[in-house]
Amino acid sequence: MDIFLSVIVPVYNVEEYLERCIMSVLSQTGGETELILVDDGSEDGGGALCDEFAARAERVIVIHRPNGGLAEARNTGMDAAHGKYLLFLDGDDFLSGGGALTRLIELLRSKSPDAAFFNYARFGADGIRGKALLRFPSVFFDASVSRPSFKFRDANLINYDMARPSFAVSAEDELFLAEAPLYEGEEGQPSFSVERALLLPAAEGLSALVDCGAYLSSACFRAVKRSLVEGELPLRFQKGALSEDIEFSAELMKRLETMAVFSETLYCYRVREGSITRTVSEEHARCLLEIMERMASDGELRHNLSGPYLGYAAFQFSTLLINLHLGFKDTCAKLDKGRESLNKSEYFELRSAANARFEALCRRAKSISWLLDYARDSRARLVRFSYKLLGFELTSRLLLTYFRLFCR
Repeated sequence: MDIFLSVIVPVYNVEEYLERCIMSVLSQTGGETELILVDDGSEDGGGALCDEFAARAERVIVIHRPNGGLAEARNTGMDAAHGKYLLFLDGDDFLSGGGALTRLIELLRSKSPDAAFFNYARFGADGIRGKALLRFPSVFFDASVSRPSFKFRDANLINYDMARPSFAVSAEDELFLAEAPLYEGEEGQPSFSVERALLLPAAEGLSALVDCGAYLSSACFRAVKRSLVEGELPLRFQKGALSEDIEFSAELMKRLETMAVFSETLYCYRVREGSITRTVSEEHARCLLEIMERMASDGELRHNLSGPYLGYAAFQFSTLLINLHLGFKDTCAKLDKGRESLNKSEYFELRSAANARFEALCRRAKSISWLLDYARDSRARLVRFSYKLLGFELTSRLLLTYFRLFCR
């Protein structure tokens, strides 16, 4: 059987979560899906666990490589992929069950979009999954087709026969993984059917997603045709960069011609301390600023996709304002922690240097603040209003306060 979907999973020190991640793919797909596990120099037992699954399932491919970071691990997986479509899944996250992945594949086969976007939910340290976080606009759905409702509780849809008993999903996981359905439009009604989904031109679809803040930077919340990222000018994640998804998603806008939405919550994003997406350092802030500067100077994208592209850039600029302060505070916290090993003059010299770097980054950010003029979603428009009324510093501090109260 030809491979239709390649699921690429970078693996680095996530042994505790990896089995659930792998099982969420294997339990609901057949030979049309390959699972590519890229062991990025894991220092725990993750690499060995990958090999154990590969020994029992032919469609599991394991690649061991020296640690090079998330971007290089994903690129390695892309180079090894055979599927018509690619889907990225981080090793500490997992996919919803109840056949959701099978229905995504049905949509991809039926409509053949360049990309299909799907919903996601956070999965907290308390073991509770939050609500679906996106509301997709009605333009993606055919209103003349009746809206179905799904509730999958059949444990037979979850089981995957492996040699080791612990590979079976627990009864608790069966209930969790079997929660399928999700939402579209303003009504928030459970619904999805392939017949209801529409194939849209990229310009129309991107505008709709950007307008409602649903074109997210993460590469994990969409399935993409492999042909779009191959060819003479292959699209890859920038090696050694942080926040690499933001630029990848911006570049993807150039290549999309058609798109569709799979309105179910397929992706479960695990919220945990120490994960790469929960860490904001000065280096993270600097990398994000450099990405935003490149986006602001990209004349080709601005000319061809001025609406959705600049709207996406404005949304990311509001994130930059938060990250600049988080990165500076992280640097100061590290200096304070090591203060006992420094004399007074050394400490104040380092703090002064940190202040100077922060001020320089802020000046650079201010020079591209014009991106907010193109804000389209509600969050970016609110940031634009605050920026014009209160200025850079106060707006940044307000965003930081909001982030700490509601987004951690």
